[in-house]
Amino acid sequence: MTRLPIDERRRQIVQAALAVATRDGLENVTMRAVAAEAQVSLGVLHYCFTDKAEMMRAVAAHDHEDGLATALAVGGDREPAQLIASLVETYLAEVVADRRRQLFGYELTVASLRDPELAGIAAAQRASKLAHARAFLPVLAERAGLTWSVPVEDVARMLVREIDGAVLVWLVDGDTGALAQALHETGRRLLAAARPATEAATATPVPSSV
Repeated sequence: MTRLPIDERRRQIVQAALAVATRDGLENVTMRAVAAEAQVSLGVLHYCFTDKAEMMRAVAAHDHEDGLATALAVGGDREPAQLIASLVETYLAEVVADRRRQLFGYELTVASLRDPELAGIAAAQRASKLAHARAFLPVLAERAGLTWSVPVEDVARMLVREIDGAVLVWLVDGDTGALAQALHETGRRLLAAARPATEAATATPVPSSV
């Protein structure tokens, strides 16, 4: 077995755990199954992760990083509405292409709320989603030539809430058209929460009442 730096080995194991979870379901994710998938010994696995809970926390964080990377990869000189619509279509294609991966995310949330060994993962998932939304929104604003007219925290919470809800409904009914419509509506809400950066830069400052 090739010797790798621990960070690289951990990434390899996280990818293997995600593969097992999406293919076989969360209930079949065991340390032994992940070790076999990653082609490492159990000793190496336990060196990288103390237990399954620690490994699954890393898997949850990695899953959200992947989504952010996909979103940030969309670029080009476009009008704000076109850019946001393109982001929506890119994200939609990613969701629809891997239903089992989306399902796994919700499985992990529910398991965390039921299983004491996985306690805290659901909260960590939400915190991770919010953190990535906060990181994404300033980049989106810069690329689109916008500035947020409401607090970024509020926009991030709206984004996470609406995406989570839309994808969960799609997992139940399988209506991709309705999912697309819901995600594009979220995109329009994003646009409504912003204004052109040039407008913000030339706005007359409000006199202080202090």
